[in-house]
Amino acid sequence: MWINEPRAQRVLAERDLDGLFAATNIPNVFYLSGVWRRQDIAAIVTRDAVTAPWLVIPRGEVDYMVDTVPPAGVVTYGTFFRVMEDNVPLTEREQRIREIGIDLEPVKDFFEGIVRTLENAGLDRSRLGYDERGLDPALAERLKERLPHLELVPAMSAFREIRMVKSAAEIERMTEAVRVTEQSIYEAAHEAREGMTEARCASPSTSGRCGVAPSPT
Repeated sequence: MWINEPRAQRVLAERDLDGLFAATNIPNVFYLSGVWRRQDIAAIVTRDAVTAPWLVIPRGEVDYMVDTVPPAGVVTYGTFFRVMEDNVPLTEREQRIREIGIDLEPVKDFFEGIVRTLENAGLDRSRLGYDERGLDPALAERLKERLPHLELVPAMSAFREIRMVKSAAEIERMTEAVRVTEQSIYEAAHEAREGMTEARCASPSTSGRCGVAPSPT
């Protein structure tokens, strides 16, 4: 995990927060969990376990989380159908997808997923810093009504303060990202030919020849 754990715990202690609730996919959900999707996703951590996120994720998106940070717990929501034959051997990754995407009973919607996760994480009676730019204000009000002992504290600035000083893992990833970017630019420039369209230049067969697919990581 690339979060600066000591700094995160210090920031939360200074602000008297029991945990963090991220709802902005980039950067905050991704920062806490490694999951990056466009759908409604939440990542929630407790102050004493900031490297073990609790995730709320659409049932149809669980395959995108099995290769990321091992979560403390997962709540899925919505409807999505997968079919797996019982007599077919599964890889470890496929078994994990089956456990979360088929066997785990989903809740109705994103809001119910947040409520269930806060209860499971023991944060339903906490002082919780939340990502006010990512969470719909209407959902925040519903949470206050549903969980009257929960105190939601705007904490976008806390996320920024934590991310301000990079961990060794973050620096390593940033260095690798620069290397990949430079290599991609170099190879794309050498592939360019007179008359080539912009779409062709940007295609995976042209820009991806350095062997690394584009990703926010």
